[in-house]
Amino acid sequence: AATFARDDRRLDAEGFREFWRNTRMFAVSTTGKNGDPHIAPVHVLLQDDDTLQMGIFEDSLRLKDLRRNPNIAITSWADDGRVA
Repeated sequence: AATFARDDRRLDAEGFREFWRNTRMFAVSTTGKNGDPHIAPVHVLLQDDDTLQMGIFEDSLRLKDLRRNPNIAITSWADDGRVA
């Protein structure tokens, strides 16, 4: 099967953590009450215990979505083409 994956951009566990610790803005997608995706840039920090901390306003649509359905999709990318 065809793939866009490149071995020179593959991250091991520590490389993944380093990528996340050095990246601040991520594209985060939540699901609205009618099932539509809501995607927006969000400030995310990887904590020492590998949990994520996101900066979200208390009255935001994103937080309402997360309270209703905690499943998200999240990604970011580096200038050199690495993604996580």
